[in-house]
Parts: sequence; structure tokens; C-alpha cells
Amino acid sequence: MSQIYKSKMSSLCQSNKKSLVTTYKQNLVRYIVHINLTSTNTLVSVTDIKGNVKLSYSSGQVNLRGKQKTKQPAALINILKRLLLKAKFMQNEPLAIHFKNTRSHYEAFIVKMLKTKFFIKTIRSYNMQPHNGCRPKKIKRF
Repeated sequence: MSQIYKSKMSSLCQSNKKSLVTTYKQNLVRYIVHINLTSTNTLVSVTDIKGNVKLSYSSGQVNLRGKQKTKQPAALINILKRLLLKAKFMQNEPLAIHFKNTRSHYEAFIVKMLKTKFFIKTIRSYNMQPHNGCRPKKIKRF
């Protein structure tokens, strides 16, 4: 009796493992697109889930210099055009997009541009800029 019970349990465990594996693979995001806008540069990189960099672009690599690098829409358009040309391996894979220090209308523009070519699964925004700034220092009276 114990052998029959063990064989039934092992068959149940195997079937459950298969269903768990299939659901896990369906929910998996393959690549992450990191978009980082700093005060002096615009950076876009593509990594896999483990953090290995597959593609990386900065506004200097797109032949932008000085203030052109910080004028974010022009820099983003040029970088994303290069990204779309190079990233053929991401065509049918689920993506996650991580924004850092971007404004909301830039985020909407980027998502709209990438949505036509890639399958975007998640979008995260890490905005480090406060909405109203820090409280100013108290003015000293003499």
C-alpha cells in the first residue's frame, strides 16, 4: 500500500512541477531596458534578467556634444533609433522598462515609441527629483 501511495504522490508532484514551470516561463521578463537621464548625459542600456549588459548607448556615442546631450528629447530619439536597429534579438520577448530621473511626458513618448516594436510587460519609474524641491535655507538677518 505504501508503494502505491508513493507512486501516486510522485506522479502528482511531477504533474504539478510541469504546470509550475509552464506558468513561471509565461510570466518571465527576458530583458530590461534602463533609461537614465542625468543633468549631463542620457544613458540607455539593455540587460538580461541576471544583469548582464547586452547593449549600451550614451548620447556621446550618437555624436551629440555639450548641451545637445542634455536636451533630452533629441538625445532620446537618436539613441532609441539606434537601439531599434540593433536590438533584433528582443523582437518577440517580454520587456521591462526602468526609467530613472525622467519626466512623465518623456516616459509616455518612449513607451509609445517602443510599444510598436517590442512587447512591453512592465514599466517602472525611479524619479529622484522631488516634485517641489527642498525647503530653502533660512535667510540670516544682520
